[in-house]
Amino acid sequence: MKKRKVMDRKILHREGEPCEHIGCLSHVTHPCEKCGRIAGRGNHYEPMFEIPEEYQRKRNKMNKSEIKKQLIKPPVMIGGCGRSGTTLLASILSAHPSIAMIPHETRAFSISAKFIRENKGPKELGWDKLTKKNKRIYNKLKQIDIKETHTRWGEKSPYNVLYFDKILKYFDNNVRLIHIVRDGRDVQSSRHPYAPDRFWNELSRWEINVSCGLKFLNHPQVLTIKYEDLILKFNDTITTICDFIEEDVCKEMLEWHKYTAYGKKCKNLNSNKYENKLSTSSIRKWESTEDEEIKNRVKEFMECPKSVELLKKLGYKI
Repeated sequence: MKKRKVMDRKILHREGEPCEHIGCLSHVTHPCEKCGRIAGRGNHYEPMFEIPEEYQRKRNKMNKSEIKKQLIKPPVMIGGCGRSGTTLLASILSAHPSIAMIPHETRAFSISAKFIRENKGPKELGWDKLTKKNKRIYNKLKQIDIKETHTRWGEKSPYNVLYFDKILKYFDNNVRLIHIVRDGRDVQSSRHPYAPDRFWNELSRWEINVSCGLKFLNHPQVLTIKYEDLILKFNDTITTICDFIEEDVCKEMLEWHKYTAYGKKCKNLNSNKYENKLSTSSIRKWESTEDEEIKNRVKEFMECPKSVELLKKLGYKI
């Protein structure tokens, strides 16, 4: 291991000018690896240039106690079958100035898809170690920018929907859960983006996930919304969500594509970044497909009485 060179104050660039070595921008936070100089004024190490944003963020990180003190409102957690719009919903919520949305799935209160596939369904595992799971949430929150306007945190993991009962019990109902559902035929028609030769979900997943979520249809701490309403009735659905989480409908939410802080880009956002137009091309897409494999998959899905029953219960046309 190389020993770190100790910077000599004598070689400090007194005029505050950085050297011209390639890759050595301004040396505001560290000396140049080649000449040892650092941009600053005199021996006080006052930076002449603005500190890079990534270094500034590291300075502003909060510890767990500070996060708990600031984010006092009930957290918002999203669940639903994969390919039902959970990422889109998380992207929209992250635009709200009061919500510190963790920009990726943590699975802190659920288990992985791989585990479920290997065990043929959700298992009652891991809930004796919830302290560690809760710690994972705060570890993720310490990695993001907690703004002064943030008063609650949010998280999205699709498999949360299988554990709504456990999550409600753990938080003593001091949590807001949002279950987003989508037409099962569109969900089952969705192929895996990294493996186009296979579908995203197993045929039974939609039925299992939706059934678990609908058990809490009338629970005061659980809101069920439809993906299609989020696209076609955006303003009304956003108002419903904000009323549920007791937040004001704000400009940032209505123009979420300009303010979203979530980690992934949503494919159903129109290419025009100045217009909040969500694409409707993914609604009832299974009807117009020419893909025989998708047609056969939808046919097989509709042969399941339970799936048809759930579609009817949710108001989808058969």
